[in-house]
Amino acid sequence: MGFTFFSLQALLYSLYDVHFLHLMEKIVIPKSELDKNLQRIEYLESQSEELSDFIENANLPLHWVNGSGIIVWVNKAELDFLGYRKDEFLGKHISNFHADREVIEDILSRLMDKETLFNFPARLLCKNGDVKEVLINSNVFWKDDKIIHSRCFITDVTVLKKEDARKAGVIVELEEKLKITEQRYSKMTAEVEDYAIILLDRDGTILNWNKGAQKIKGYAAKDIIGQNFRIFYLPQDRQSKLPEKLIEEAIINGRALHEGLRVRSDGTTFWGTIVITALHDDLDNVIGFTKVTRNLTEREAARKTENKTETGRN
Repeated sequence: MGFTFFSLQALLYSLYDVHFLHLMEKIVIPKSELDKNLQRIEYLESQSEELSDFIENANLPLHWVNGSGIIVWVNKAELDFLGYRKDEFLGKHISNFHADREVIEDILSRLMDKETLFNFPARLLCKNGDVKEVLINSNVFWKDDKIIHSRCFITDVTVLKKEDARKAGVIVELEEKLKITEQRYSKMTAEVEDYAIILLDRDGTILNWNKGAQKIKGYAAKDIIGQNFRIFYLPQDRQSKLPEKLIEEAIINGRALHEGLRVRSDGTTFWGTIVITALHDDLDNVIGFTKVTRNLTEREAARKTENKTETGRN
């Protein structure tokens, strides 16, 4: 019986295999070299196993998303964090797990533009309906200018956000209470008529004016606010720089007290006692002063009358 085409083909393949084995017998690899290569292979396998275990079981939520936004890998930490099974998460579009669609669209757009995201705020949806506040750090693994997948690391800041919100609420509440207190205090000082209570800046410029100041000194608020408090002193007191000395004393000692004649808007004088108190900021810098004046003209007149009577008796 003659050779068929297929039997001839089989014979040729057999001859080729024998020739290949004959060549391989001539290639001699030293045993030491083989051992080194085996050791390298074992080491690389060990490192690969440890790295795989690290990313799979690390206590940091991680996932990969492909160029279409589909989740192609997720680790146990992220599944536990959001409460999903792997089959409920893998293969799904990442937008299904974001509370704000415009945010995830922005994230994907930035990643496609080769941007690296650092602490990008987002809100993720848990299986039980909870919403987690997170910060996302992510970039894309590219190969030959093609997207392989993104690498996304998630940090849970839900507790911090809640605490920040609580603190913000407390601050708003305190600010509101302070505002009410300030309004009451402002109303109280504005309505007091027996005392002139005014606020000065650091240079002694008048910043506010109450009813008591108008009654005692005679000026309307619109006519006096913006002027320097030196206007209330006699010419000789201004020349001797008494107002400046009182300001300096208040800066050094915290307050300054003085009693003497003061000038009204019409040029007449009254006997008054004043207390200038320094106001400080949080760094203890002087930022202004309060000045309280009381009209003691009647008391001074009574004192002088009494002194005259005593003198007459003597």
